[in-house]
Amino acid sequence: MPMLPERLVMFVAKELGKYLFNKVLKELKNWDKTVWAKEMKDNYQENAFFYDWISKKMESWLLEITQTQ
Repeated sequence: MPMLPERLVMFVAKELGKYLFNKVLKELKNWDKTVWAKEMKDNYQENAFFYDWISKKMESWLLEITQTQ
């Protein structure tokens, strides 16, 4: 990419990042309707420690993303 201006590369990277974060945010808002939520509920007892940890992470990421918008 040495031929492209750095400002253009940074702009594209920033827009791509925004797009990806917005897609993740949209998926997290509809979490209860996903296949992953069903799997989590069906296998909760086997993996309770992991599911509790990942749930807390998702909540903190969702809170962090919604506060920065």
